[in-house]
Amino acid sequence: MADIVVREVRPEDKAAWRDMRAALYGEDPSLLAEVEGYFAADPMIARAFIAEDGGPIANPAKVEDFGDKDLLQYWPGANPLRRSDSTSPGCALGFVELSLRNYAEGCASSPVPYVEGLYVAESTRRRNVGRLLMSAAGDWAKASGFTEMASDTQIENEVSLGAHHAYGFTEVERIACLRKALD
Repeated sequence: MADIVVREVRPEDKAAWRDMRAALYGEDPSLLAEVEGYFAADPMIARAFIAEDGGPIANPAKVEDFGDKDLLQYWPGANPLRRSDSTSPGCALGFVELSLRNYAEGCASSPVPYVEGLYVAESTRRRNVGRLLMSAAGDWAKASGFTEMASDTQIENEVSLGAHHAYGFTEVERIACLRKALD
């Protein structure tokens, strides 16, 4: 058994974060630029968290042993998010990225923390890594004075829709995205 730790990304996470972004979005040179930009003065990503295997724990707890408020807490810089049943120590398991959008469908406030990307390595899915990441994102947003968060997914992605519902999101709108080439 091992400890899953969720914390804000650090410069030493660049390679793992970029590789996970490539697994989610596909290979694109801009992926590394956005990761680099996160540590610059004007990042496109407002906040990002990474989940990693923290290594063995002496007395592992199961998520079921705790209420979400007891287990799923995040204190900046403290690394306290933990859950048993991981893989190898130090291994990056997933990430969540938030931007701040001026508008998000169904939201009454502005700006709104917006989940731009959520990735959990396939080998660690269905082990609450996504829930821990989204809890860290929500805790950061609430501690920063925001009252709501938003996200999106493709209409046909039932797995993602189900996960979002499990994380506490409610569906507020379905839209069609359109494009016009300008010749």
